[in-house]
Amino acid sequence: MASLLGTRNNDYIDTALRLGIGVAAFVDGGDGIDRLVGSSGNDTFFGGNGNDQLVGNAGDDSLDGGLGNDALNGGIGNDILDGGDGNDTASGGSGADSILGGLGADSLSGDDGDDTIDSGDGADGLSGGTGNDLLLGRAGDDRLNGGAGNDTLSGGDDQDSLLGGDGDDLLQGDAGADTLSGDAGNDTLSGGDGVDVLMGGAGDDLLQGDDGNDILDASLGRDTVLGGAGDDLIKQTVAAAPATGHDEIDGGAGWDTVNLYLSRAQWLDSGIQQDVAAIHQHVSGPTSQTDTYIATTLRMGVIRVEGLSVLVDGVALTAEDDSVAAADDAASTTLGGAPVTVDVLANDSAPDLVRSVTLLSGPAHGNVTLNADSTFTFSHAAADVAYLGQGASDVVSFTYRVTDADGDTADATVRITVSGGVNDAPTDIALSAATVTENAAGGTIGTLTTIDPDQGDTVTYSLDDSRFEVVAGALKLKDGIMLDFETTPEVTLAVTSTDANGLSVTKAFTIAVADVNEAPVVTSAAATSLAENGTDTAQLIKISAATTNPAENGTGTVYTATATDPDASSTLSYALSGADAALFNINSRTGAVTFKVAPDFEAPADADGDNLYSIDILASDGALAGTRAVTIAVTNINEAPVVATPMPTQYATAGTATSFKAGMTFADPDADALTWSVTSSLPSWLTFNAGTHVFSVAGTAAPGMTSVTIKAQDAGGLWVTDTFEVSVSDPTTLSGGVLTATSHGDFLDYRGRSAGVNADARQGDDTVYGSAYGDTLNGGTGNNSDQVYGGAGDDRLTSGSATDTDTFWYIEQASGNDTITDFTRGFDHLGFSAAATGVDSLGDLTVASTNDGSLSVVVSWDNDTGHGSVTLRSLTSVSASDFTFIA
Repeated sequence: MASLLGTRNNDYIDTALRLGIGVAAFVDGGDGIDRLVGSSGNDTFFGGNGNDQLVGNAGDDSLDGGLGNDALNGGIGNDILDGGDGNDTASGGSGADSILGGLGADSLSGDDGDDTIDSGDGADGLSGGTGNDLLLGRAGDDRLNGGAGNDTLSGGDDQDSLLGGDGDDLLQGDAGADTLSGDAGNDTLSGGDGVDVLMGGAGDDLLQGDDGNDILDASLGRDTVLGGAGDDLIKQTVAAAPATGHDEIDGGAGWDTVNLYLSRAQWLDSGIQQDVAAIHQHVSGPTSQTDTYIATTLRMGVIRVEGLSVLVDGVALTAEDDSVAAADDAASTTLGGAPVTVDVLANDSAPDLVRSVTLLSGPAHGNVTLNADSTFTFSHAAADVAYLGQGASDVVSFTYRVTDADGDTADATVRITVSGGVNDAPTDIALSAATVTENAAGGTIGTLTTIDPDQGDTVTYSLDDSRFEVVAGALKLKDGIMLDFETTPEVTLAVTSTDANGLSVTKAFTIAVADVNEAPVVTSAAATSLAENGTDTAQLIKISAATTNPAENGTGTVYTATATDPDASSTLSYALSGADAALFNINSRTGAVTFKVAPDFEAPADADGDNLYSIDILASDGALAGTRAVTIAVTNINEAPVVATPMPTQYATAGTATSFKAGMTFADPDADALTWSVTSSLPSWLTFNAGTHVFSVAGTAAPGMTSVTIKAQDAGGLWVTDTFEVSVSDPTTLSGGVLTATSHGDFLDYRGRSAGVNADARQGDDTVYGSAYGDTLNGGTGNNSDQVYGGAGDDRLTSGSATDTDTFWYIEQASGNDTITDFTRGFDHLGFSAAATGVDSLGDLTVASTNDGSLSVVVSWDNDTGHGSVTLRSLTSVSASDFTFIA
């Protein structure tokens, strides 16, 4: 290697000129400002003292600037450059160079190749250039730029600035308040000690704040942020959020804050609003130190972060949900004036920014427009405020709503005063109803309303029909005036309305008269009379008379109701009410009134018991009813006597005189005195005293039955009769408890006895009647024809002879269980009396019997008085022989 030495002066040594191209030279420039230029050999240059310039050119050169502010250029090759003391400039050129800045504020550039640059002490600037470079800042406020390639930058002490450049770089701030920017590529940034600023740049970076209150910007790429110790501020720009996945943010120890940088449009995005609210809730919640919250729209996961701040277009907002406050606004204009624009937001507050302003309700008069800048413009035409009267003003208003970014709202009102009104004439008259009910005195028709453009203008009304008036705005008939539908179904009325300034309008109305259902009017008389004992309507006086005298006990019409109805088409029906209505019937169609039960003057049934029957006649058209109180007086007439107690059969014994009194046989409903008489022919032995009502029977009375008819007549010539029997029996003697007759044919009648008898008629054709009790009756001996009537009770009947002809009669339903002895077939008969309507005999009755001995008969029957029939229920014989008997 050739050696060249400079002087103490300013030397220029070009080894190519001195030694030839390609010769490796050792050159020492010495003192002075030297310029040393190598060729293609591997040269070694020492600049010495002074501000030297060393150029290695091709070859692996070693350049040492020495003292002074030197400029070193390694050129091509893997050069070693040492600036020495002073503010040096070193450029490694192409190749894997090693550059040492030494003392002073050096500017060191590795250029092409994988260079190692050590700034040494001082505030140096390091640029790695292309290649995978190693840049070491050392002491001083250094500036490191890795350039292209996967570089490693270490700031060293003091406040360094590190820029990774292109490639996947490693940046270490070390001690001091450093600024680290990863730039392009997937970089790793470590702040080290001090308050550092870390910016990941493009690419998926790892940012580690380490110690100190660091600022970490993970805006671009899908970054991982580890805040480390200290109160860190982590910046997120939504515009640079990763397209896929999300940033992982771990605040680490200390009070860490995520700072979101947003545009207005981003801030108003609903997804971002949801994320902001959720992150704010998460970082202040109990799980913020243990759980990661994923904000899907912001594309970041947050853990161990204690605060959240927001900047929108550079303006700081709170992450809290702040309320909106909207204040009312006011403006004014004149009738026909120019539009008025109101900046409603000027006095409103929306800390979370205004998302929108909307119109809630427009003004009642005029128009309002919402402008793009959220102001409102109010405009109006003259017609819009024509309602303003002369010189009047009015306040029209509209309401709006302010909505902030997260949906909070506040409402306010804008009031516009419009002044300068003029008077306008009324334009129309309205009537709320145009119908009045007929017969309604002073009836109200409807409310009059004047349509006047001038709001609040007062009006007065005048009418062209004196029957009507207006009271407090109501159109009505004057008091006491009414209309009738049947005569006047409608009325035409002109109404004039005049305003306070004398302008008016007139309108004609047709007032309809409403037909109403009017109650029927009962026109029939209010009283009538009925005479007792009337039997048909010929005895009654019709209702055309004011009073009548129908007979008591009448069964025909006692009153005919009539009524009229103002409504000609109505069909009337009649009904009854009142104290005595229950005693009457009424024909609902004809109005004919009849007693349910014929009245009796002597026994009044009316409520007051005075023979004045009170009823109310109701005439109804189906909806309304007219009534009239009617009194029906029942009058007394003469009534015939009646048989009060029919005279029973009277009993006497031949040879013994006796008498009996008719007693209470007759009664008179009118309590008239009665005249008694006998109308039948009496035998000589029977007489009647009309004054005492006593009959006398002489001892010469002939045995047998005598029919007697007596008559009772009142003073009016009305009468009644009663017929009874006088039964005269033959005398008997009592021997051994047996009543024994004489030996001739006897008539014995014991029906009047109060106990059973034991009687023997003896010989002769006898007739014997038993009592109502158990009798023993014997027809007597001899071949005679006896009639034996057992009557009621359990009787024992004996013919008295086997060869006489006897008839045994049973003439009462409850004749009991009788025993007939000495009954002989072919001679004796059983007789049955059905009723007074006739006697039926039973014949051809065959009974099994072994001989002609006695017969025990048990007889009962049903008596049908309508046909006079008798049915034999049972017959039991003692013997078994057959026999036939005729009854």
